[in-house]
Formats: sequence, structure tokens, C-alpha cells
Amino acid sequence: MDYLNLTNLVLWVHIIFVVIWLGSDFVVFSLSMSLIDRDLPIDVRLDRAKLAQKFDMWVTKVFLATPFIGLTLAWLRWRSFEPLITLPWMNLKLILFSVILIMAVLLITGAAGTVGVLQNIKDGEGDEEENEATLKKRVKNLAYPAITLHILLSLIIIIALVGSRMGTDMMDGGW
Repeated sequence: MDYLNLTNLVLWVHIIFVVIWLGSDFVVFSLSMSLIDRDLPIDVRLDRAKLAQKFDMWVTKVFLATPFIGLTLAWLRWRSFEPLITLPWMNLKLILFSVILIMAVLLITGAAGTVGVLQNIKDGEGDEEENEATLKKRVKNLAYPAITLHILLSLIIIIALVGSRMGTDMMDGGW
């Protein structure tokens, strides 16, 4: 496989991983928001929480792999990591990704225990209204970092599309 084909292959893998990441995260978000719908039977809500956890494991794996694929792509494209810092569009992507990293940590840590709250509701442990209030607060508080993450990831995609189209002019330091 020649160098250009390898670079294109890694680019496509990077794109596919970002699409899987964003798409799967939308599924997790939708499932999570449905957990506070008290019209749904508790068993359905519990199943959705468990399904969201399974999807979230894939989101986490793809999230962790994507930057490494991006670094590989940068190396193949420029034979250096310097453009990651010197190209304004790449620099902006890295800054936004660092905020996404913070949002991801908030989401992962904040989601822990959600299945347990639903299980308590199902098993009748504790005050049901208190458990429902805890669940609702948890899901709503996690919506903000999730939406922020989705917006920032969408911005990164737009920046990548626009920045990569600007071509070699970027290598001269121009925006």
C-alpha cells in the first residue's frame, strides 16, 4: 500500500470513528432522557439505562481511540506534529477537544449509579419520590455537558472540513 492510500485509509477510519462517536452518543443521550419518563414502566426504563451503559462503553472506546488515529493521520500527512500547534484550525480543534475531554469526564462520573437509582425504584427501596427526583436531577444535570460535547464535536467537524480545504496555505501560517 502506498503512502497516499495509507493516509486516505487512516483519514476514513478517523471519519468513521467520529461518526460512530457522535451517533452513539446521540443514542446514549436519547436513552438517558427517556429514563425520567414516568409513563414508561420501570422495567423499560431500567433496560434503557442498561442499554445506554452498553452504548456508552462503545462511545468511550471510540472517544479514546479517535485522538490517536488523528495523531497518526497528522504524522502521515505532515511527518510532524508541529502543524497541530502552528496551524490555527488545528490548534482550535485541540482546544475544543480539551473541553470535550472535560465534558466526557463529567458525563462518565455523573452517570455512575443511574442504574442503581432505577433499581431502587423497581425494588421499592427508599422513598420513590426521592429516588425519582434524584434520577431526574442527575439526567438533567448530565444533559448540559452532553449537549456541549455534541456542539463542540460538531464544531470540530466543521473546522476540520474548512481547515483541510484551505490546503497548503495553512502551512504558511495564514488562516
